[in-house]
Order: sequence, then structure tokens, then C-alpha cells
Amino acid sequence: GQLPARGFSSVVTFAVMFGVPQVLGGILGAAILSTFQAMRAQHHGTYLSEAIVGSDPQAAALLQTYGGAFASTVIDRDMASLNGVSTLAQQVTQQANILAFNDVFLLIGVTAVLQLIVSIALIVRQALKAKADPQPEGDAAGVVAI
Repeated sequence: GQLPARGFSSVVTFAVMFGVPQVLGGILGAAILSTFQAMRAQHHGTYLSEAIVGSDPQAAALLQTYGGAFASTVIDRDMASLNGVSTLAQQVTQQANILAFNDVFLLIGVTAVLQLIVSIALIVRQALKAKADPQPEGDAAGVVAI
């Protein structure tokens, strides 16, 4: 193939101008989504933690079960109970992260649907505009000035 009239430097410029926004967009998108995930995990963790009350019989039974899991390896009952609380906290954190990732995927899905709707609207608008204002037929049809 032939290089454009401007030479190899225009190809390099095109590659840089095409690649840099791709990289920056990927980094920015990942940063936005990870920030959103962290915020939602914190929100869900707080909400789930508030639901666990020591006076609740189910929560007490769960803490006793988790504490009992360490009873055979830890002699001190208080330490086994503390390990049970720690295990419960890990479970809450894990569930909060799962809920947060569900929120991230919902955000991605809603964004994709909105982009689809906007794209379809723009295509329909362009088609209606082209139908209402047809291009003149002639030698210059389809030629775009740069």
C-alpha cells in the first residue's frame, strides 16, 4: 500500500491519537467502576451489619456455630468466640462485595441499554433527515471535502 501524501509521520500520529484515548478510556472506566463497587460494598456492609444484633436468636446461634467451629483448636472460649465473630464479619464482607458487584453489573447493563437507545434514536433521526432532504444526484454525490 501507499503511505498518505504526508508520509509516515501521519500514520504514527493516527496510531497515537487512536491508541491514547482507548487506553485512557479503559483506565478511567476501570477506576469509575472500582470506585462505584467500593462505595456500594461499604453501603451493603453497613446495611448487613446493622441487621445483625446480638440479641437476635438467629444471630446468636450463628455466632455460637462459628465460635464452635474453633472450639476444637482454640482452648480459650473467649478467643473461640472472637474467631466466630471474625468469621461472621468475613461472611458479611463477602456478601457485601457480592451485592456490590451485582450493582456494578446493573450499572453496566443500564448504561449499555441507554447507549443502545441513543444510538437507535440517532440512526432513526439521520434516516428521517435523509428521507426529508435527499442528496442531489450527480458527479459530486458521496464526495466529502476534507
